[in-house]
Amino acid sequence: MSVAAEESDWPASFHDPYVHAALKAGVVALLHPMDYAKTLIQLGHEPLKPVNTTTFLGHPKLMYPSIFAYIGHIRRRDGLVGLYAGLGPRVVSMGLSAFTGEYFAQRWPALPTVDEEEKKKGRPLSEQELQDRLVQTIWRDATLKVTCSLVTHPLQVMAVRTMAQFVGHESKYKGLMNAFYEVISENGFIGFWAGWVPRAIGEVCMVAISYSMTYAINKYILSDKEMQKLTGHVSEFLTSSLVYPFTVVSNVMIVSKSGLAAGYPPFMPLYSDWLDCFRHLNSQKQLKRGSKMIFRYYTGPQQIVGNKVFPVDANMFMSKNQ
Repeated sequence: MSVAAEESDWPASFHDPYVHAALKAGVVALLHPMDYAKTLIQLGHEPLKPVNTTTFLGHPKLMYPSIFAYIGHIRRRDGLVGLYAGLGPRVVSMGLSAFTGEYFAQRWPALPTVDEEEKKKGRPLSEQELQDRLVQTIWRDATLKVTCSLVTHPLQVMAVRTMAQFVGHESKYKGLMNAFYEVISENGFIGFWAGWVPRAIGEVCMVAISYSMTYAINKYILSDKEMQKLTGHVSEFLTSSLVYPFTVVSNVMIVSKSGLAAGYPPFMPLYSDWLDCFRHLNSQKQLKRGSKMIFRYYTGPQQIVGNKVFPVDANMFMSKNQ
């Protein structure tokens, strides 16, 4: 019984970390316009007004246009090339992450599979041995994730800030070298790890929860070996939703007080630290923003008049004499 899903049925070349990174980089490049729009939504930038609609139960609701409409808005303003702002640092980050992972694996190899270990010992592993393997695997893989995130985070900062320029119509971040000096000039070297703590916490939680969930399902619910191969993927999918708020907070803190308009009022409150950011977004029900491509319901202050919903603006309560 393995902690994660087996990959033995994949082509041999897929096990090469650099081939895997190249394939992943290709997918990232293909989907970058969606990730670009998603990042701007995570930062709280909604240039398209919500429209009136109804839920499946017929209740009036305000809903933002889909992420595809958002992509269309970016293209209309910045053209087709503008949809790929921030892609360069992300692709470089993929290669650096693959290199770091390979270096890490040489010094801290992954445990053999359960089948391999049972074959070596000539007997099934005991319950205690399986639990010890789970803890060891979580510790090793969580350390790997944190290490990769620590090494690649400066590129994440450059990528997110390059995309955040869209909010204030800025052009400070042009290319890797220019972005490098821009981060230093605004925040010093510590700026390269802005927002890293919530990202690292999310990585650790992702590994710990998904691996534990996989172990429990395979032990107490599923007995079919073929079905168990899928458990890891399902567990990762479910866990990704739980840790998603840490991604939102991380990206917000990357831009906060960065020298870009997107990091200051009125586009973003001034946060003292990532916990302050987490608490504020949680109070505003904004920790999940950007998690959906369609059916993006408006969650801000609103008022229902008849069968229509209107967002509540502070100006609505101001005296005409002010």
